[in-house]
This record gives sequence, structure tokens and C-alpha cells, in this order.
Amino acid sequence: MPSVRNGISRRDLLRGAGVIAGASALLPLAAYPSAGAETPASLSSNAIADPRYNNGAYLMATVPSTTPIKTLDFGTPVSTSPQWQVAEWWAKNSLANTVPAQYRPGSVAGLSFPGVGYASSDHRIIRGYNGEFWMSYDARPFYSAGPRTADQAWPELHLSQYWTLPEVATKPLRLTELASLTLDFHVRIPYMVNYMKPSDYNPDLHTAQGWIYLTVGNLNTSSADHGKYIWFGIPIADYRYEIPPPYTAGDNGHPGSTGQIIEDIAGTEFWTSSIKDGRWHQTRRDLVPLMRESFASAQQFGYLPVTAIDDMYVASFDISWELPGTFGFAMEFTSPQLVPAFR
Repeated sequence: MPSVRNGISRRDLLRGAGVIAGASALLPLAAYPSAGAETPASLSSNAIADPRYNNGAYLMATVPSTTPIKTLDFGTPVSTSPQWQVAEWWAKNSLANTVPAQYRPGSVAGLSFPGVGYASSDHRIIRGYNGEFWMSYDARPFYSAGPRTADQAWPELHLSQYWTLPEVATKPLRLTELASLTLDFHVRIPYMVNYMKPSDYNPDLHTAQGWIYLTVGNLNTSSADHGKYIWFGIPIADYRYEIPPPYTAGDNGHPGSTGQIIEDIAGTEFWTSSIKDGRWHQTRRDLVPLMRESFASAQQFGYLPVTAIDDMYVASFDISWELPGTFGFAMEFTSPQLVPAFR
């Protein structure tokens, strides 16, 4: 469980593959750029495989595992292998025994698009008909015995794809071959709620936080650093901050440590204001300069010591939420775009 700011941690995303925002008035679908408006040209240049989830997703076990336990069908005919994985780590109420249901805007508080999804008693995912996506979680059942303690795990919800897997259409992108890698991401947080009493809340132990993580790693099989990587983090939101600050640290010294380095980029690189206001926000940012800076930083801290930048590849993409505290949240986003331009 990689450690992140103030003792809050992230887990090993690769193990299984190889803030309060009050509810605001819902915006009509036309009020934000819909995934349905994307041109075929823009979609064909997207490095993210199946960005509209047409082939569904594999549901992974509630503890890290390489074996899917179910295929989630979002109402489209699945003709090839799912490109995505949904992980509900440490969930007490899994989606494994649920069936898909149709949703209309407003049928779930804060939902602004129609789609098909799956829900357990405490968390829900919905795939919109134009490729939108909804994630929500209520951690109160998980912490029914009381607020989280320092040695206690917490629930997480991940939507991920791993480009080293043979069935995934996207293959790792060599960093030195990229002139740019532009992330275009539209996101909205209908609500983020702290259910703890003020006397119980400890920001060193408790938060709700959302991320995009990409791994940037050494895939040169001849290198002594082969298999080592950087957690390259793009903050979406953190209950404790209006805009999350940068963070760099090794993921060491606790159960589940990956031994790799975490490089969380400052939220101000992506957001001009807090996105915890219930409105749609967009970031459009070239990641290559930030990835190069993260590689230099990692080496300054002693990580990837014999790695050349030619050895480094972008190898996975993950959108996730973690709830190391008694919080509830909802997030929706349009079909993510990650567009490479090559040298």
C-alpha cells in the first residue's frame, strides 16, 4: 500500500495485472463536451484502448489478483476481450453478484447522463451511452465499527488498463519517442461528504482522494532496473485540499510496499481552481515534460539508478478513488483522451 501524503497510502495497482462538494444543480448534457461529440479522427489517435468501454470491463477480486472473477457488460455487445479492469479492493459488498441495470439522469443523486451500470449496497459504477463514466462509494458500512485506525486498510475503486497485457490493444509508449502526450479529461464531482464527527477526523489518517495514475517504467529486459517504475500521479481531488499539492516519496516500509517511487504532480499543473464545486472541469495538459521531470527527480532520490531515459515507457492508465476514512463521494467523467504525438 504505497504511502501518500500525511500517511495516506496507495496500493500496488500492478499486483493485479502482471473537499466537500455539495450537490449542485445538474447541468444539461449539452453544457459540457460529450464523448459522443468526439470525431473518429480524435478517437483513433487516443492511446487509451476502448475509451468508451464498448467491450465492458473485467471485475477483479476484492484482494489483488491476476484472475478476473466476472465480465461487466455495459449494455453493448462484447466482441473482443475487455480492455479495462474494475478493482474494488477490500470492498465488503462486491459487485460480483450484481446484475446490470439501466439508469436515467437523476435516478441516482447527482447523475447527469443515462447509462448502464452495476451497484452493490455501498458503491456503484455506470457507463454512459456516450462513454461517460460514474463512480461512487459510501464508506460508512466499511467503517461500521468506528473511524479508521492507523493500521487499517480501506476501500478503493479503480478503473484501469495495463498496456503490457497481451489482450490490451494499446502497447507501452516509449518516453523518448513522444514529442507530446496530451491528456484531455473532463470531470465532475457531484458530492464529497465527510461523515465523521469533528472530534474523530484526523487528516493524517482520514481523507477521500481521487487520482489518475500512469506508470512510467523501465521495460528494457537487459537493464538491471528492468521492471522498476514511477507512480506518476495526477490529482483529481482530495478532501483535505482545495487543490492538492505535489508529493514525492518512496513507497517503502509497510505491508504491500511496491518499493517504487511516487511522483504526485501539483494539482495547479492541471486545475486553475478547486474541482470540488459540483461543476464540470477540464484539464488539457502535455504530460511528457512532467514525466521527464519526474524521472530526473526519481534518480535524484536514488530510484532507477542505472536506468537511461531510453528505457522508460508509459505502461498503464488508472482512474481511482480511495477512502481511508468515513466519506462518501461521487464522480463522473467523459471518455478520457490521451493523445500521443511522436518525434
